[in-house]
Amino acid sequence: MPHAHARLDPPAADTARAADTATPAPPDQVEMVLVRDGRRFAFRCRPGEEPRLLERLCTLADDPASDLTWQDAARLSHQISRRLAQAQPPPQPQAHRSA
Repeated sequence: MPHAHARLDPPAADTARAADTATPAPPDQVEMVLVRDGRRFAFRCRPGEEPRLLERLCTLADDPASDLTWQDAARLSHQISRRLAQAQPPPQPQAHRSA
């Protein structure tokens, strides 16, 4: 089963599999990064797994033991939305037929 990877630097109370944020994301993964108060929050997933990553962000933001806030989750969600919009091909104009 595919996993959305998360790493909170320094590590917070999170049981997600950590992504090695010292190296670039593999070509088959996308990475969203948020830096707040000297902390780096990096999340990776494969294209198409963004809904699972969004769920994970909500879980972390709702967890009092996690340092990820709802505002952080909203910022990361915005990054995901922008990335998805860029990945979508522009709509093709439809040809109009005259009767």
